[in-house]
Amino acid sequence: MSVKKLLGLDSFPVREEEIMQKIQEAYSKGERELTFSAGKNRVKITLNRLSLDGLMRDYQDYYSAK
Repeated sequence: MSVKKLLGLDSFPVREEEIMQKIQEAYSKGERELTFSAGKNRVKITLNRLSLDGLMRDYQDYYSAK
């Protein structure tokens, strides 16, 4: 299952790499929420303090900025 599908962003014009990059940026800024919007559609993601490195083990290179 893709990250887009898990987060409910199937219909949004955003790549998985961009999603992960925005999540990492929000974590580094200490933000608690991240909102994606496309037209009238909006998805709000609440972030917790888990380490993405541990969750994405072996996939860091795949989701890193290219």
